[in-house]
Amino acid sequence: MVDVVLYGNLTKDIIFNGFEQTTSIGSIGNVWDALVKLNQKLSIHIEPTTIGTALIYVDTDNNTRVSKPNLYLKTNQPKVVEAKWSHILYLNHIKDLEFVKTIQNSIVSADVAGKGKFDLDILTYIDYLFISDEDIIDLDTLLDKVKGCVILHSNSGSTIYKKDGTTIVTNHKTIYGVNVLGAGDYFASAFINFMLQTNDIEVSIKIAHNETISFLKDKI
Repeated sequence: MVDVVLYGNLTKDIIFNGFEQTTSIGSIGNVWDALVKLNQKLSIHIEPTTIGTALIYVDTDNNTRVSKPNLYLKTNQPKVVEAKWSHILYLNHIKDLEFVKTIQNSIVSADVAGKGKFDLDILTYIDYLFISDEDIIDLDTLLDKVKGCVILHSNSGSTIYKKDGTTIVTNHKTIYGVNVLGAGDYFASAFINFMLQTNDIEVSIKIAHNETISFLKDKI
């Protein structure tokens, strides 16, 4: 059994920050990189569902980024791997989610990226669903469907919404003038890492937000 298995999109990112161009491995690559930096003792397995590319523009002045993805250059039906934690990127960009139903004896988290519909019934298999303030999805509908919690993260704070109506909130001063690319992936990675260590949701969300703020500051 591995500690973490990553399913979903693996992309070659062509990134413009102003007129400066760089190339990187995104999506699963971002989460893998963050997990390795946070905890080198973790055993991680990568199981892509698609391989593609994305053109990304980062607007540092406004803390935003936009992308034009082409995710389906190659597709794959992933092999389900036994793991303590299974994380899926991104539910609304995976055409066949049937494999999620076969994941057993594992905590399952997932996220979405921008717009794109998916079968919301798959959320009954998801313990932790990550969304950002840029993802326009009805929160009440998500809470009605999700097995566990919905975690909303932004550059000003993070909130865990539980099915019983209670919330856990962490607020910090907003950082301006940063490159937010990869921030959501880093936040999810930090949360996963510290949940595996502490199994304390309140501690983990606070540490994950602080770690992500530090990550963004390092990119200034």
